[in-house]
Formats: sequence, C-alpha cells, structure tokens
Amino acid sequence: MRLPEPEEVKTESARLLYAHDVVEYHCADARNFYSQMYKSRLGLLLGLAQRAGERGRVLDLGCAQGNVALLLAEAGMESWAVDLRCEFLEYAGRKHERGKFRRCAANAEALPFADDAFELVVWGEMIEHVAYPEKVLGEIRRVLRPGGHLVLSTPNGRRLHTGLPTFGQVADRAALVTKQFKPDSDGHLFLFAQGELEALLGASGFRLRVHRYYGTPWLTGRLGFRHWMRWMPPRWRQAFDQFTLNMPGISRVLAEGQVLLAQNTDGAAG
Repeated sequence: MRLPEPEEVKTESARLLYAHDVVEYHCADARNFYSQMYKSRLGLLLGLAQRAGERGRVLDLGCAQGNVALLLAEAGMESWAVDLRCEFLEYAGRKHERGKFRRCAANAEALPFADDAFELVVWGEMIEHVAYPEKVLGEIRRVLRPGGHLVLSTPNGRRLHTGLPTFGQVADRAALVTKQFKPDSDGHLFLFAQGELEALLGASGFRLRVHRYYGTPWLTGRLGFRHWMRWMPPRWRQAFDQFTLNMPGISRVLAEGQVLLAQNTDGAAG
C-alpha cells in the first residue's frame, strides 16, 4: 500500500484523505499521538479480522482512504472497498500495490451485493454517523454468509468529556437523517456505550465474540496528557496504555474507542 505522490492529489476529497494518511498510517514521527492512536485501532481491526479465520471475500464498508481493504488484500483476501463518495474510492485505488482489491460506490443501507456474498465485513468508525444503524446492520447480515463475521469499531460513548449523547439517550433519530454520513468527528450523531452496542448487535442478529477498548490518554494525548508527556518514549506510552486497558473500570472511562468481533447468528455455532 503506497502513499500517493503529492502531484497525484488533485481534488479536495483527495487532499482530505491524503492529510489523514500523512498523520496516521504513513506518519514518520513515532511520538505523534494521533498516529499512535490510529495504528492502535488499525492493529485491533486487522487482528480481529485475522482471528475470525476468514480467507474469502471481505467488505470494507465506509472505507474512506481504503487502508483496511488494501491491507487485507495484501494479506490474501479478495477485498471490496465501499464508500458513498467516488472520490474516496479513486484515491484508495491510487494506493493499491498488490492483492485482489475491488471498489464500489454504494449506500450502506442498500448494498449492491447478493445475499451471503462475503465471509467478513469490516465497519470502521461509521456506525456513529448513521441515524438508523439497525438498517445498515440488516444489510451487513444479508450480505454475510451464515456464520460470517463482522469487525466493528466506534468511539467509546462512556469516555470522559465526549460532548455527545449516547445512542440510548437520543429521543428523535428521525431528526438526524439529514445530518448522517458526514466524514470525520464533525459527522458524529451520537456515541455508543458498550452495553448499547451489544444490545443493538443482538437485536440485529449478531452474537458478540470479542470486545476490546483502545486508546487511553497515554496514546491519544487527551485530558491534558499531550502537554506533559510529549517527550515520553513511544514504547513507554504503549506500555502504560496496555496497563490501563487491563483495568476494566478505568479503561471504560478513559479509552478513546472500542473494537469488536461479532458473528452472524445464521448458521453460527453456539
């Protein structure tokens, strides 16, 4: 997976994604808080995708710059990158180097794929942008084979100072429809507490297999950590991050986000 040359980045959308890539996956500064947080989440997503044991077709839904789809293609899967924005898909295509990588512009609420088309779906950092996520989960379940897996990531709705309601606190989601599908944190409609997310998945026909928090302030720099530990070696930050994540009561309010693995209950073993 390559980083496009600056002269290849010609549209506003491409410049947005390129700016993300420069400070996320392709950041050369090991001390960069944003990069450390991004790579922590990406590592969990890819790790859970591998843990699912699937080796067929994978759908990266709401792919943005396409990093997950591209890396899974390089790992040997037939990878489909799906996004509403054709400009995002064009940018992702410029990064492709090897592996089976396909692109498709589509609305997540009406996917243009046959039933049981995929062994694995990755839905990263998008569920909080959708007014009725149960509609998308229904489509995901439709295109997943029986017993197939979903890997999902989303911000932690119980972390300190989120500034947003959680899913269960929103009284009128219909009012949010005109605001959905916008990129980045400005497009967040609400966040999810762990219990809310588990309940929604269960009601949508998924069985939770694994739940992990990620990104304590040691990695993110939130809550003032950025100012007094900017010179701490990255390996120390990672060590303190893992130590904190191993304390459930603390990680629940400090972790930036959560990543989970769920299984389509159609045909799934108990």
